[in-house]
Amino acid sequence: MTIIDYIKRAFYKPCWKLAYRECNKENSINLINGSNKIEFNTLNTEGNNWCADPFIVRQFDKIYVFCECFINEKNKGAIAAGEYNNGELNNMKIIIEQN
Repeated sequence: MTIIDYIKRAFYKPCWKLAYRECNKENSINLINGSNKIEFNTLNTEGNNWCADPFIVRQFDKIYVFCECFINEKNKGAIAAGEYNNGELNNMKIIIEQN
């Protein structure tokens, strides 16, 4: 490891964001092959934590987002979930946290 690597580690803290783009059945295949350029939007998460690897679940008329959540103050990861509504992620809570 070089001195630059040590400096980066000392001052850089990773921060992931959740991003989404809405589509329907007609344009979803275009998103996969890259012919449709719909922009991504980012979701703000509460607190000083960062989240990654979202998994979306729709139940009836609600959309839930499950994701990995890194809890900075505990220096560990957990699984969190919140409700997606009108471009916002609400009521985000840690649902699985282990030693």
